[in-house]
Amino acid sequence: MKRQTNKKTKERPAIREFDMAWKEYFKNKPRPRSKNEEKKQLEDFTDWYNNVRKQSDTGKTPAQMYEEIYGKIPQKNSVGKSRKLKFEWDENYKEPDELLREADYLINKEKYEKALKCVESVLEIVSDDEIFLMKAEILNDLGRYEEAEQILNKLDKNEDTKAYASFYRSQRYMYGGNFIKAAKYMKEAYEQEPHNFDFVIGVANYLFLENDKYYSEYVEKARKIDKKRTENFLKKFWFKPKELMKEPFVLAVLDCVDRLISENNPHEAEKNLSFLLNYGHYLEKEVIKMIRGLQIECLIMLKNFGEAVIKVEELVKIDKQNPHAYFYKAQILYEFSNFENALKEIDACLKIAEKTIPHPDFYLLKSMILKKQDNDEYTYYENKARELEKGRKVFENAFRDFMDGGV
Repeated sequence: MKRQTNKKTKERPAIREFDMAWKEYFKNKPRPRSKNEEKKQLEDFTDWYNNVRKQSDTGKTPAQMYEEIYGKIPQKNSVGKSRKLKFEWDENYKEPDELLREADYLINKEKYEKALKCVESVLEIVSDDEIFLMKAEILNDLGRYEEAEQILNKLDKNEDTKAYASFYRSQRYMYGGNFIKAAKYMKEAYEQEPHNFDFVIGVANYLFLENDKYYSEYVEKARKIDKKRTENFLKKFWFKPKELMKEPFVLAVLDCVDRLISENNPHEAEKNLSFLLNYGHYLEKEVIKMIRGLQIECLIMLKNFGEAVIKVEELVKIDKQNPHAYFYKAQILYEFSNFENALKEIDACLKIAEKTIPHPDFYLLKSMILKKQDNDEYTYYENKARELEKGRKVFENAFRDFMDGGV
């Protein structure tokens, strides 16, 4: 899935302050005549920057800001969530703005590991929330979502960065195949800053994917903010259903749905599956059957049996030889204590499934039905389910070991 961004490089407050201070301090100072003299000047500048000069936007020195945040006087070269500058002599030293420009370049070239190193180098020099946002963005690109989330959780407390924290959460969830949460966080970012180009065009794209006719109003709003960027976004970064429904994104959604089901969150899982089915005409027939089956599982978990029955009948129409369709019928009948008809449906399921290798759940459900009927044969199917589950785990572990071997 393409990386969706069309952001301008913003002038970050911490870097702006650094540049202003640098020009102010060195305005009338003679050029150093040796490395030792240069080192001494930089040490003096660092002390002046941290402890004497007040920032133009806060009216406080970085040391005072540090003390307010951490409740203690900073030690020499201590760095935290503030604009306190750390000085260490380094022959290969680069200015923060140089490193940020390099990071932007590397991000555009999709060289995320190198970009991350640049940003981390900047954070060793000057600690600024907007630079932490950039780090979270890169971590998302690397698939390191939990690390990114730790940063975003801290930035939620800052009104200046809170909206972009939601924006990058949207990015994270889209990459991870959770369209529903991605749309939610993009709209949340927009609600906080409704005139921010990134959020306006982002909401427009999500509304478009949701088949909401009002998406065009947001596109026009984006054009009024920045026509050139809007046209560039529409041309290069706009998510189109046909492109989105390709294998990587669909697999990401299915993995996400499996996780949501295992976390007992069928509501969110079902909404993501419904989103995929809205564009079923772009999907392979076998994939559609799998999605429909998972959707039925979610509806049964939600106790929405009426809708589940309708979906089962639709699945049978698509494929009468799909064992899962009869399994779902048996499940629903079991929920209503209609054990006689549930047994007929699970037998129909197994008749088809036993031509290959049945899912352990098929035998488990039959054992549950027989147990409700006081039929001692239930133990046979219970043991059969255990054996199959054990065999499946052995196969999964062997396959995982095989893949980990680098094949």
